[in-house]
Order: sequence, then C-alpha cells, then structure tokens
Amino acid sequence: MPRSLDILLASTTHGQAFRRAVGWHVVERTLVVAEVWLIATLLGLPLTPSAALLAGGLMTLFGVAAVLLPAQAGAHEGALIVAFELAHLPGAAGLSVALVRRARQLVTTAAGLLLLLREGERTLATDFPRQRSVEP
Repeated sequence: MPRSLDILLASTTHGQAFRRAVGWHVVERTLVVAEVWLIATLLGLPLTPSAALLAGGLMTLFGVAAVLLPAQAGAHEGALIVAFELAHLPGAAGLSVALVRRARQLVTTAAGLLLLLREGERTLATDFPRQRSVEP
C-alpha cells in the first residue's frame, strides 16, 4: 500500500469513515446472502448457508465482471444458476431465486420513487406556495 494512503487511512477522521464504510459493506453483503437463503427456503429449496454464501460470492464476482451492463443484466441470474448447480440443485431453481430478487428490487424501487415524488411535491408546496395571479 502506498505510504500516503497508509497515512490517510490512519488519520482519525478518514480512518473512522473508512472503517464505517467497510462495516456497512459487510452488513450489505451479509443481507444479500441472507436474502438468497431466505428466498430459497421460502421456495422450498434445500439451500445450505454455505451454498448461499457461495451464491453471494459468485453474484459479486459476476457483478464486477458485468460492470458495464445496465443493472448488471443477467449477471446475478447467471451467478445464481451456477451457484445452485455447484450446490447440486437445479439451475432453474437458481433462476427462480434470481427472478424473485428482481421482483423485490422492482417493488422497493417503485415504493422509493413514490415516496420521493410525494416528498418532492410536499417540499415544493412548502418552499414555493402558489401565487395568486393579480389581474390588472
């Protein structure tokens, strides 16, 4: 590691921010693995926690490889197919889990957009109240 980067990361402010960022990243990756395991379990698939961890790792690997694709289209799906086949489960089951994850992403994105639009309208109404037109 370059000496200047060592000094930067060791400094109190940047070091704390870096550790906090790494901590949040670990939480996010853990939630992805838990989500894959939970969806598989709810679909009645016997996915072990270690196979779910493998799936999470492959999804990260495939996602990095497909960084230039919009929404990494097909990368996570392919990763889950490969992971399920490596776990001696049908690849179609991995695709099913991937499609449920995509549906969840669509629902949460739509909910977020609706909240954003609602908040935006409220902010505009508060910051810029309607002016009555004055007729000459």
